[in-house]
Amino acid sequence: QELARAFGMTIDWVDGGLFPDYQDRDGDIVTRDKLEHASQVVLSILSNEDQIMAAFVAVANERPRKKRRRNNRRKRDRDRHTQPITVTVDFARARKKVSRVRLQRVRRGRTNYNGDRIEVFGESDERTIWIREIEMNDEDLVGTLLHEAIHFIGRFNGREMSERREHRVMQLLGEDCEL
Repeated sequence: QELARAFGMTIDWVDGGLFPDYQDRDGDIVTRDKLEHASQVVLSILSNEDQIMAAFVAVANERPRKKRRRNNRRKRDRDRHTQPITVTVDFARARKKVSRVRLQRVRRGRTNYNGDRIEVFGESDERTIWIREIEMNDEDLVGTLLHEAIHFIGRFNGREMSERREHRVMQLLGEDCEL
């Protein structure tokens, strides 16, 4: 929070969370300088490794939604869910992704199947984060960068997590995202 203020950023925070409390404020077009300041804030947030790890562990221990299974699979599935889950979180990957963040020029707006405009602030893969060069307030920029940094860093039993479970982790950290 202090680092954000030092960079002249106006950010309200979710109580007890790592994500900003998103406000309906106007913002400026994202510039390289503004993105660099937001990156420094997010790198500082990512130093809260214990809190982030606790969210990943909590999601790992949540029971999966019940699915209809054949009778011969019940015992195997029951045994699978009683085994301990190994959780690994690659914080170095998250920091590296934040340090590699790139601005993405907006060519045309995205639309859904109804033709409604979809607002996409950022995207990421395992190595890079792209932030759209659009108007964003400080909360949106820092929140988007942190959101994208958390994608692809957690593994359960050596396997990639689903996007739904990644979003659940983010919710536990104070993010306002849909599952």
